[in-house]
Amino acid sequence: MSAYGSNELLGNQYYTFRSGYLHDLFTLPPFVGKKIYATASFEFGKMYGFPSQTAFPADVAAGIVAQTALGPIFLGGSVGESGHEKWFFQLGKVF
Repeated sequence: MSAYGSNELLGNQYYTFRSGYLHDLFTLPPFVGKKIYATASFEFGKMYGFPSQTAFPADVAAGIVAQTALGPIFLGGSVGESGHEKWFFQLGKVF
């Protein structure tokens, strides 16, 4: 789940669900790139046998994806329950 840190929720019995939406915003000039998209997703999950986690970890993520001449660029962030939050930047393969 994107608002949590690496190895923050550990275990081997879990479930997770993610649903998202990708919306075409506009087309870039040909020398700059192809398109810009807005994306949003909702995630929730449960880790069994992990005593320090909240009852139902969930988060919402949103961002902008641009297909540029340098490759895809992703800028966004995620906010989860109990104060979890994270910002994202990625240059290169997104999906």
